[in-house]
Amino acid sequence: MNIRETLLTAKLKTETVNIKQLQQAVTIREMDAKAFDQYEGMMFETDEAGEVVINSDNMKAKLIVSCVLDDDGELAFTPDDIDQINKMPGSIVKELAEACAKISGIVPTDDVEKN
Repeated sequence: MNIRETLLTAKLKTETVNIKQLQQAVTIREMDAKAFDQYEGMMFETDEAGEVVINSDNMKAKLIVSCVLDDDGELAFTPDDIDQINKMPGSIVKELAEACAKISGIVPTDDVEKN
């Protein structure tokens, strides 16, 4: 198989995260290129001076929107759900967001495992 075929047929990684507090498993998937672009688009904005700055508001909720799957293997949330996600227990949001960041390669694995 040539490199083009190899890259275009690469499968997205999925992982099951066991949320201790809920005693339930949640499936997450690494972001594809489109989802990664959308995530980055939510994370950056232009300030009054025209400079691009990081918008860290709702960072964990945005990761969850980009990675958590429903029972049909589709994204479970949309950006419209961010306010509701922010009302979830912080420990659950933190656990899911860290797993989403790890599977999507946003943070080095070692950094996530240290926390």
